[in-house]
Amino acid sequence: MTSRDTAQSYVTKSFLIDIITRDIGILDAILELVDNSLDRVVEIHKIDVTKSLTEEYNFASSLVLPEAITININISDDEFTIEDNCGGITRADIEKEVFVFGLPKEGLKYTGLSAFGIGMKRAFFKLGRYVKLQTWAGEKDKTVIDWNIDEWMKKRYEEKKGYEDWDIPFSDIKASELHFNYELPGTIIKIGKLNSSVKTRFGQTEFVTNLKNRLKASYALFLKSGIKLILNGEELSYALPSFFTSEEINYTSKYWKIEDVDVRIIAGITPFDDRVPRGWYVFCNGRMVLDGDKTQLTGWGTHLPLFHPKFNHFLGFVSFSSANVKILPWSSTKWGVELDSPVYMNALEEMRIQAIPILNFLDRWKDIKDDDESSVTALRELLGEGKTTSVFASAKVETNFVFTNKKERPDVTKITFIKDRELVQRVKNALGNPKMRNSSVGEMVFDYYVESELD
Repeated sequence: MTSRDTAQSYVTKSFLIDIITRDIGILDAILELVDNSLDRVVEIHKIDVTKSLTEEYNFASSLVLPEAITININISDDEFTIEDNCGGITRADIEKEVFVFGLPKEGLKYTGLSAFGIGMKRAFFKLGRYVKLQTWAGEKDKTVIDWNIDEWMKKRYEEKKGYEDWDIPFSDIKASELHFNYELPGTIIKIGKLNSSVKTRFGQTEFVTNLKNRLKASYALFLKSGIKLILNGEELSYALPSFFTSEEINYTSKYWKIEDVDVRIIAGITPFDDRVPRGWYVFCNGRMVLDGDKTQLTGWGTHLPLFHPKFNHFLGFVSFSSANVKILPWSSTKWGVELDSPVYMNALEEMRIQAIPILNFLDRWKDIKDDDESSVTALRELLGEGKTTSVFASAKVETNFVFTNKKERPDVTKITFIKDRELVQRVKNALGNPKMRNSSVGEMVFDYYVESELD
């Protein structure tokens, strides 16, 4: 055997696949493919969906297109398909960049979602072992790939034993079984030979529901801006909570720039009838990365008090936007934040400053419980005379959260007592309303005593 004058050093395919898929879930893998489609739209049309946070923004209304920009996802027990008309991928990009692990496009400036250069490949490996891809970026720019991952992993260069062949061959366009359903250029990806865990999850109704909710939340700003997102034939709508505002209560809006990142915070309180505990909603280039977070990731228990039910009505939005996607504070799975990011550490302090007045308000005006005696006005009464305000209706002008008690409120307390159920029902019958609430019975009995004995 001939000795070498160098020591071999290279990465094997199996090692890379194991490393990049170990910490990503199936939901996140699917969202990576949606990101890939949206990234192309952002690059081609130069859209900025973060504008939706401060204005009525719809990029589609400013473009002359024959159809809506659409991403169509279908999942079944044996395959996954995603089709879009987001512009397609050029043959040149596929040859030199798309299947490179990393970001080969140095210095590219656009507010996209391609942050790490591994999303699409990682999603393929996570979901299955057979990938069919067909894309067209123009009438004469069509490409097909028929990728058997298991066979690809076995390939080696014959002239360099030990080194794996990483290249992926193109397929004959005419032999492709994939057919486009849209007029605009786009891409179809079909993944078969699903991994066993994926096959199991795709067959669960709960998984489909969770995927739908994640899509509606993660891409709320894109949906609001005119993108159509379809899952198993159902067109999805965005879902974001709203603020409560009135003559007495507003919300806070703060904007600043750190390094090359635009940061905006909008925070306030939700309407009383919103019974869902909220928290912080964090976006990077319009893509939600934290959904109603109430943990240390957004400062609860460190920069802020520990989250408590009395803060259920707190609502905060934080948006990070930059053409330099590498410095945005999102995790590699894009579902979470990088706490050590200088940009995020700066934002956490401002989040604390903006949130404290709101949390102090909620602590002071917390709703009265059944066993409380208090002269503090219940939150229900306080929030009864305002309106629901969408985050999209917030003003660009910076403002601070303020509560101004403009109305004189009575000094009240609460009375509770327990009586025999049958006797209470007899009173209701005597009052002519057998179905009236127990609290109403108590109020009428109290008023009767006041009128009869105190006047």
